Amino acid sequence: MVAAEHWYGLKVFYNRVKFIKEKLDAEGITTYVATKRDGTPLIASLMFVYCSLPVVLRIKVENNDYLFVYTRKAHSQQTLLNLSTGESLTVNSEYESNMPSAISDDEMQAFMIVANSGIDTLQYLGDDDPRYHVGAKVRVLKGPLKGAIGYIKRIKKDRKFIVCVSGIAAIATMHINPEDLATVEEEDPSNPDEYHF
Repeated sequence: MVAAEHWYGLKVFYNRVKFIKEKLDAEGITTYVATKRDGTPLIASLMFVYCSLPVVLRIKVENNDYLFVYTRKAHSQQTLLNLSTGESLTVNSEYESNMPSAISDDEMQAFMIVANSGIDTLQYLGDDDPRYHVGAKVRVLKGPLKGAIGYIKRIKKDRKFIVCVSGIAAIATMHINPEDLATVEEEDPSNPDEYHF
């Protein structure tokens, strides 16, 4: 049985993104590094790979001194029993696991559309943060960002279009004309121009 392939995020140390990318490309592994027009990385030390879980685990082990693979939070639920009263208490906890976090194709596609758009005003906001998932969730209908899904959020008195890769990064771009946007919840797939933000 062939393992399913997904996108995974890698944090690469010591300015070795180019070295790791070339090594993985030579092995036939699909890689992606968001770059500016001048070829420099848009987000220093961040790259993505498209491969199966066993392959990304091998990459992690073989390059442990140079990179880490972004992992996901795991959830556990435990039921505790009070022996004196017989009452039970359920405790939910969240902890960091060592399992690589697969990135959805939709998130990666939106990130790549924005990163590859050639827009000079892209701004790296840092690691993904829940505050970047607040606001109107929209799809861009026209222009260089057509097809990207993200959020509209006010940052420093300006409304920005933000695209996030969960748990990894958030990037923002300039103001987008509201006529070029459709809210995701209201969008009719048969007529994307019917509902506008």
